[in-house]
Amino acid sequence: MAKLESYDPFGLETNTVSAEWWPDGMSVTVTELSYESVQRVAKYLINADTPLPKNKREANRLTRTYGDLETAEMQFHTTLAGIVSWTFTDKEGKPIPVTLQAVKGLRSQDAKFIEEAIDALNPNRDETFPDGSGNGESDG
Repeated sequence: MAKLESYDPFGLETNTVSAEWWPDGMSVTVTELSYESVQRVAKYLINADTPLPKNKREANRLTRTYGDLETAEMQFHTTLAGIVSWTFTDKEGKPIPVTLQAVKGLRSQDAKFIEEAIDALNPNRDETFPDGSGNGESDG
């Protein structure tokens, strides 16, 4: 990696984005993930309430069931950590707060758009955890 002339390790970059299908004025401000944000998502995974398997057959079943759910939960938490603010409102025009429940309720195309905007500010996110899973464990 080349040396930078100046660098602020605390200056997280942000970007305000608007999808082409959103009405004028509707936007989301996203940010680089801080070290604390990444660790919070990892801690969530460590504390996830996943039952322990009693045997190999049950382990395979739990992996199929909970593995996908934990990956989805991790993505929800990561997306939430990457959102600074948004201008979404309900049908009465009241602002919708940025919460985990609201992130989970997004239309899939909107969530994907927001996730891509967050990823653009975090190009090395998969390198944060060796296997890209968010759990800090490598496959090798």
